[in-house]
Amino acid sequence: PPVLPPPPLLRLWDAVLCGGGTDALYAAALALLSKCEAKLLRAEDAARAYQVLAEEAAALWDADSFVQRMEETMQAADARSAAAAARASLRARVAAELLHGTRLDASKLERLGIIPAGGAPAGAGGAGPPRGGPTRA
Repeated sequence: PPVLPPPPLLRLWDAVLCGGGTDALYAAALALLSKCEAKLLRAEDAARAYQVLAEEAAALWDADSFVQRMEETMQAADARSAAAAARASLRARVAAELLHGTRLDASKLERLGIIPAGGAPAGAGGAGPPRGGPTRA
């Protein structure tokens, strides 16, 4: 038997086949998990967790609210991903600024775990005089 009732299942297939692909499946899974998060956290074993998922999925007859939850879940996930990418970019820019004009290079900071591997922009570290300093021809 299908996990979802027919209305949301058909809407999910629409989303998958109309360009959503695996992202739509991922959104559906996250939407279902977020809907029953509190009950899943109270589950004492895997059998109870499966039972909670089956009960919650079977109760999802309102396709519109399910699709809305899918969209909200993916927007929240995208926002977290964007924030993480922005933090990584900021760390890389700060590292490049700190390394500029020193004999350090990004690989040393990567080994120390200060920046992620490949986190500093090309040319960071050991390349040139300090900013604002004199240059020699």
